[in-house]
Amino acid sequence: MALDMYRVFRQATDMKDYSMQLESVRRQLVSEKSTLTRSWQGREVTYMIRSIDKSISQIDKLTRLLNQAGNKIKYNAEYICLLYTSDAADE
Repeated sequence: MALDMYRVFRQATDMKDYSMQLESVRRQLVSEKSTLTRSWQGREVTYMIRSIDKSISQIDKLTRLLNQAGNKIKYNAEYICLLYTSDAADE
């Protein structure tokens, strides 16, 4: 069973891309939150801000997980290739 390194690295790169897209959404949410707090007053604003903060927190968590997973995929693929290359050289 061969390891398709291009596909592995492509998937890791996709994870980084998704992470960057989430960062963009996060920035937009922070901006909207700022606009909301400046432009609108009322009890409902507190609930809206709380909801936005929860979404931002979830995005932060997903971004960390995607980055960690992508890094681990790359590291493990490189390690497997190193082992495979080492085993092939020993034969």
